[in-house]
Amino acid sequence: TAHIQYPQVEKETAISKKDGSEIRLPATLSKTILTDLVRNEMHYDGIIVTDALNMDAISQNFGETDACIRAIKAGVDICLMPTILRSKADMPKMDAILDGVEAAVNSGEISVDRINESVKRILSLKEKRGILNYTSDTRTYEEKLAVANEQVGSEQNRDIERNISAQAVTVIKNNDNILPLKPQAGQKVLLLGAYNNSGTRTWYETCDRRSHHQRKSRL
Repeated sequence: TAHIQYPQVEKETAISKKDGSEIRLPATLSKTILTDLVRNEMHYDGIIVTDALNMDAISQNFGETDACIRAIKAGVDICLMPTILRSKADMPKMDAILDGVEAAVNSGEISVDRINESVKRILSLKEKRGILNYTSDTRTYEEKLAVANEQVGSEQNRDIERNISAQAVTVIKNNDNILPLKPQAGQKVLLLGAYNNSGTRTWYETCDRRSHHQRKSRL
């Protein structure tokens, strides 16, 4: 979903938590668009995933917890990036969002049926993609949880993640065959990233065999 306003389709408004102004609901939070139009009129029964909810357009105007609650009520199955997590110190922010959604379910603001609809879609897709096998996997919940805790976020998990990312990059132009870069000793390459933590090990591994600290200092 996109955080775009369609005033000719979605008439509902909300009060911005940022400045108190009245704003139209964006498509991400619109039941009119996601349920009435996408689900009912277009008969789409796949998974609906939001764009990043930590974008200012959503987080500042609606608040992180309220944005997730509104998105789920609108028909969203997966709330993507509901907050910014840079370290374990940021985890309380995620806990607060989860607590808020749980409270909304317990109060009846979000129905259990609405949650179950999303759960079924997500599990069905995982089964279809071969991630889950309900007929042959006889492990208990505790056994599955132990495996998940061991694998998710592991070094092997991160290596696979980096490899997928690297293979997803597409070169549009390669003037004078400058790529792949092959810096020689004494040469420098300027690497620009969106964030100061965007440097990857892949970059260091493609450089010559000078020490990691020397290469990092040149960046």
